[in-house]
Amino acid sequence: MKKQFHIRPARRTDLKTVYALARNPHLTAPNHQAAERWWIKAFLDERQIFFVACEGTKVIGFTLGECATGKVAIRHLTTVHPSLRGQGIGTRLMKAFEKECRRRGMTCVLCYVSGGKRWEQALKKNGYASGSIVREYQKFL
Repeated sequence: MKKQFHIRPARRTDLKTVYALARNPHLTAPNHQAAERWWIKAFLDERQIFFVACEGTKVIGFTLGECATGKVAIRHLTTVHPSLRGQGIGTRLMKAFEKECRRRGMTCVLCYVSGGKRWEQALKKNGYASGSIVREYQKFL
């Protein structure tokens, strides 16, 4: 039997668990480091798009992104606890992100994929088209 879960906007009390989930090796930046705590917290502080999946009160996954220029949203990170993958949780997080984008007037969602054939398959299954291969470069100032 599949476990019951729900999707809701992230809260400050979720951040500790989100930080732990973000340590997923597929989510590392070009410097091979996990997303910095300050960066994840900024999505909450700046009221960007940030949802968590919960089983009861336990956070089991999250997605976060931002509204960019030209009615474009960028989804930066999405992950689900490894033991709970394949149950539709990531898809539900994706749908919540898209619904919020529409509510905010966004007309396009960009999603950069950094590993994981499963995630690429989920994106395609949900109507995303792949573009050219993208290499990410990053410099912190």
